[in-house]
Amino acid sequence: MTDLTDERDDVLRRMHDRLDAFVLYAQPRLLLDPAASADASLLLELASRAHVDTGRSVADREFRHSAVLLVAWFHRMRAWLLPEEEADEAIRTAKALFTSGRLPEDSGSRPQEAADGSDEADGDGATGNARPSRADAFSGVAHASYQVWEESGRLDVLDRAIVAGRRAVEEGEPGTVSYARDLDFLSATLRTRSEATGSEADAGEAVELGTRARSAAEEADDHLFSCLHHLGLALAHRGLLKGAAGDLDDAIAVHHEAIGVGTAKGVESRHMATLFEGLAIELLMRYRAGDDLKDLDAAVAAGGQAVARAPEPEPGMLHNLCSMLTHRTYRTRSATDLSEALRFGQEAVDAAPVGHPERPAALNDLSIAWQFRDLDKAIVLAREAVALSPDRGVRDVRKATRIANLAQMLDSRFRTGRRPEDIDEAVALLDQALELVPRHHPKRAELLPQLVMHLGVRFRAYRRPEDFRRMDDIRQGVEGR
Repeated sequence: MTDLTDERDDVLRRMHDRLDAFVLYAQPRLLLDPAASADASLLLELASRAHVDTGRSVADREFRHSAVLLVAWFHRMRAWLLPEEEADEAIRTAKALFTSGRLPEDSGSRPQEAADGSDEADGDGATGNARPSRADAFSGVAHASYQVWEESGRLDVLDRAIVAGRRAVEEGEPGTVSYARDLDFLSATLRTRSEATGSEADAGEAVELGTRARSAAEEADDHLFSCLHHLGLALAHRGLLKGAAGDLDDAIAVHHEAIGVGTAKGVESRHMATLFEGLAIELLMRYRAGDDLKDLDAAVAAGGQAVARAPEPEPGMLHNLCSMLTHRTYRTRSATDLSEALRFGQEAVDAAPVGHPERPAALNDLSIAWQFRDLDKAIVLAREAVALSPDRGVRDVRKATRIANLAQMLDSRFRTGRRPEDIDEAVALLDQALELVPRHHPKRAELLPQLVMHLGVRFRAYRRPEDFRRMDDIRQGVEGR
């Protein structure tokens, strides 16, 4: 299995390098090289193996999806480069892969969907019979790179998605729905990078581009609900990053508008569920900032709408609702809310088998709810959440958050059971979490006080001078151990 995985990775890397060379460095010859066509065929062969193997894993499915998407865009770009009389076969191949989202003669897959949730075969998307425009080509690499980022967490791949997304916007035709979609995608991608790095510049540009996407969608009379959704998320993130309450208020207003647009347009229930989920997340953010119980109640109601409207609720929707109900349990001590939090949290875990990207987050939120009933069980779940979080290098704020959650639980158990290993591990875990957060990311403002708290608990218990010195250093802005 290791040899097969290595082969997959090598071919995917070569194909991405070819697409990068075309988009980023204007080297189309690498797409016309016969070796490129051979790699495309090999990718489809490897993807076919992943499909027919019994008991295939989540990793197999993700590889298969990435491979098919990458080969589809490879053929679309070749069609743009080839003489017109030679391009027809490449166009037909790309269209077959895009519109069905499956390998040839594979009847078991669902249609491939665009980032906004609408089918790529719709409108002026990439699956039409016309030769792809330059904007189509750049947009394709941007989407393919973003998917690899989601699976790998590699920031260099996310950077590539942004560069290609910028080129798509530059080459796009204002007044078309494709232009609105490209602006929307670039806005969402910049917000994603800001969430990972804490960049205020990316956060600000995400809002600017989201605003432009909204105007472009209004002009094209299409794609507006998605543009509003991503604009709302961009405003909320900028507000969180800069402590701007006005941005959160605007984000919530924008999501209410998105829901209104979606309702008026008769948008599918799965997309309406996404809009309600976005609204719920923003309301929870405002509750955390302002401690207004009305916001928390509204967040729970919106999260409930998301789950109710989704034909098959995603694990993320379920564990987000678990988190909102857990927050309300802290405030109200409602046994009903706690029972519901545990139910939705367990449903999220059940819906995310081992290998699913949402399983660590689902386990983490479920562990927080279990603290009210069984701290030892909560710690077991939190450990599993950390253990299953992939190693994405030095920048991984989400994993750092899960590590800090486990540390908090160990601190709580130490206070009642006085087991030295618990508080020692809590301190070590906070150090580990801080290593995953960029120096200027706002998450450090949460983690450093937590580290001081754990050091203080240990100092009061054992009077270790080095703990007191570290607390003093951190308070003075020195983070060294």
